[in-house]
Amino acid sequence: MVIAENVNSFPGIKTGKDYLFHSKNLLKQSPMDYTFDKEIFERTIGESKFHVMEAKLNLMETIITQEYMSTISKGFSLAIVISYTTEDEKSELILIIDKMKVKSIKKIVKTHTVLG
Repeated sequence: MVIAENVNSFPGIKTGKDYLFHSKNLLKQSPMDYTFDKEIFERTIGESKFHVMEAKLNLMETIITQEYMSTISKGFSLAIVISYTTEDEKSELILIIDKMKVKSIKKIVKTHTVLG
């Protein structure tokens, strides 16, 4: 899943880590029993640095892992979410993401107004 969001009205969100902090709080409020075992870490996709939060969910005896990746630039968030149940699935999804041509968000926002 890819999400683009204008976060200008949320003054506390300056980095992907800030965005994920609030995302984590929303997930904790959901009826689903998410767990967060790892600290937020960084991953580079294309030319952009993303912060990554890993969440786990036990759904009908199956552990589903989700990675929420977010970067912020010029008041906009770009987030990517992947879900997997095995390391092979994770590896395949990471390979796909690594092939993405994510230019610097600053360049995208400067030349396009579609993200609003």
